[in-house]
Amino acid sequence: ADFRRIWASLTITSFGAQVTNLALPLTAALMLHATPMQMGILVALETLPFALVSLHAGVLLDRVRKLPVVIASDIARGLALMAVPLAAFTSLLSIEVLYVVGFFVGVQNVIGGAAHQVLLAQMAGRKRLVEANAKISLGETSAALVGPGLAGRIVEYRQKSGGFRSTQELMNVKGVGEKNYAKIEAWLSVGEAPKAAAK
Repeated sequence: ADFRRIWASLTITSFGAQVTNLALPLTAALMLHATPMQMGILVALETLPFALVSLHAGVLLDRVRKLPVVIASDIARGLALMAVPLAAFTSLLSIEVLYVVGFFVGVQNVIGGAAHQVLLAQMAGRKRLVEANAKISLGETSAALVGPGLAGRIVEYRQKSGGFRSTQELMNVKGVGEKNYAKIEAWLSVGEAPKAAAK
């Protein structure tokens, strides 16, 4: 049961990372009218942590408990992403803000993603290690295939309808629907703690 919960959280995180990777550049293009150079820098900063931090993250994870790292990374990533709508609401949103958020989220993706994978492997044990790695790969591959398209549809819906007033509005986004929404409802929130976190 614990393995399934951690695996589900990793899969949801992977989808979120894929959505963010596309949503930040789209925000720069649509709201800030970023130049091609600025867009290139933003995308580079999102992916740069994989080259800069991966080795150090591996050394860190060898010496600490994995679950607290996973939780801290998810919280830090969420707080960083909250800075974007808050900056937009206060008219402080700029390409520099997106640079900082993109790089910081990239760092958390590297550290948190690595911690997730190590934690899952430890929980599965040697006998189920192949199964665990297969599930991890399935979740990450699915996120890579579906995430960018879902991000585009969310941004399109956001432009037409304004901000989300409730999580139920996600059902109106093409590709989500009632069934997919029901699977992730407990992990979503708009201005309040997610249901799953409150339990």
